[in-house]
Amino acid sequence: MRNELFSQTSGKAIKIMLLGCGELGKEVIIEAQRMGFRTI
Repeated sequence: MRNELFSQTSGKAIKIMLLGCGELGKEVIIEAQRMGFRTI
C-alpha cells in the first residue's frame, strides 16, 4: 500500500526539494530516493 501511495506516478507523491545542499544534503536526497520520495 505504501508503494501505491508514494509512487512517482501517483498524484499523491511527496516531493522533496533541498536548496544549497552540501555533502550531508546529498546523502539525504539519496536516502529519500531509496525510500521512494520524488526529489527535485
